[in-house]
Amino acid sequence: MKNPFISVIVTAYNRKEFLKEALASAVNQDLNRDFYEIICIKNFKDANIDSYIKENNIINIVEDNRKIGEYIYQLIGRPEK
Repeated sequence: MKNPFISVIVTAYNRKEFLKEALASAVNQDLNRDFYEIICIKNFKDANIDSYIKENNIINIVEDNRKIGEYIYQLIGRPEK
Protein backbone atom coordinates (compact mmCIF):
# COMPACT_ATOMS: atom_id res chain seq x y z
CA MET A 1 0.00 0.00 0.00
CA LYS A 2 1.36 3.38 -0.92
CA ASN A 3 0.11 6.53 0.82
CA PRO A 4 -3.50 5.58 1.61
CA PHE A 5 -5.66 8.64 2.06
CA ILE A 6 -8.16 7.11 4.49
CA SER A 7 -7.24 5.69 7.88
CA VAL A 8 -9.83 3.64 9.72
CA ILE A 9 -8.98 3.58 13.42
CA VAL A 10 -10.58 0.91 15.59
CA THR A 11 -9.95 1.17 19.32
CA ALA A 12 -10.57 -1.39 22.05
CA TYR A 13 -9.87 -0.83 25.71
CA ASN A 14 -10.57 -4.02 27.68
CA ARG A 15 -13.23 -4.92 25.09
CA LYS A 16 -12.62 -8.08 23.05
CA GLU A 17 -16.23 -9.09 22.52
CA PHE A 18 -16.96 -7.26 19.25
CA LEU A 19 -13.50 -6.24 18.10
CA LYS A 20 -13.08 -8.92 15.44
CA GLU A 21 -16.50 -8.06 13.97
CA ALA A 22 -15.62 -4.36 13.91
CA LEU A 23 -12.37 -5.11 12.11
CA ALA A 24 -14.15 -7.41 9.66
CA SER A 25 -16.56 -4.60 8.87
CA ALA A 26 -13.64 -2.36 7.96
CA VAL A 27 -11.93 -5.11 5.93
CA ASN A 28 -15.06 -6.02 3.95
CA GLN A 29 -15.75 -2.62 2.42
CA ASP A 30 -16.37 -2.20 -1.31
CA LEU A 31 -13.54 0.33 -1.51
CA ASN A 32 -10.26 -1.18 -2.66
CA ARG A 33 -7.80 -1.58 0.23
CA ASP A 34 -5.21 0.36 -1.77
CA PHE A 35 -7.15 3.47 -0.81
CA TYR A 36 -7.39 2.92 2.95
CA GLU A 37 -5.57 1.44 5.88
CA ILE A 38 -6.97 -0.08 9.05
CA ILE A 39 -5.33 0.59 12.39
CA CYS A 40 -6.30 -1.29 15.54
CA ILE A 41 -5.31 0.16 18.90
CA LYS A 42 -5.91 -2.04 21.92
CA ASN A 43 -4.56 -2.66 25.38
CA PHE A 44 -4.41 -6.46 25.24
CA LYS A 45 -3.11 -9.38 23.21
CA ASP A 46 -5.44 -12.10 22.00
CA ALA A 47 -4.21 -14.93 19.77
CA ASN A 48 -7.43 -15.16 17.75
CA ILE A 49 -7.80 -11.42 17.18
CA ASP A 50 -4.09 -10.88 16.58
CA SER A 51 -4.08 -13.65 13.97
CA TYR A 52 -7.00 -11.99 12.16
CA ILE A 53 -5.20 -8.65 12.29
CA LYS A 54 -2.05 -10.13 10.77
CA GLU A 55 -3.92 -12.06 8.04
CA ASN A 56 -5.70 -8.89 6.94
CA ASN A 57 -2.73 -6.50 6.96
CA ILE A 58 -4.15 -4.38 9.76
CA ILE A 59 -1.75 -2.18 11.67
CA ASN A 60 -1.76 -3.49 15.24
CA ILE A 61 -0.83 -1.23 18.14
CA VAL A 62 -0.90 -2.75 21.61
CA GLU A 63 -0.44 -0.19 24.34
CA ASP A 64 -1.77 -0.26 27.87
CA ASN A 65 -0.50 2.88 29.50
CA ARG A 66 -1.83 5.74 27.39
CA LYS A 67 -5.01 7.70 26.99
CA ILE A 68 -6.89 7.68 23.69
CA GLY A 69 -5.61 11.14 22.73
CA GLU A 70 -2.05 9.89 23.09
CA TYR A 71 -2.84 6.96 20.77
CA ILE A 72 -4.12 9.34 18.13
CA TYR A 73 -1.06 11.56 18.55
CA GLN A 74 1.12 8.48 18.06
CA LEU A 75 -0.73 7.62 14.83
CA ILE A 76 -0.52 11.12 13.40
CA GLY A 77 3.20 11.30 14.08
CA ARG A 78 4.10 7.86 12.72
CA PRO A 79 6.45 7.76 9.75
CA GLU A 80 5.18 6.97 6.26
CA LYS A 81 5.56 3.39 5.07
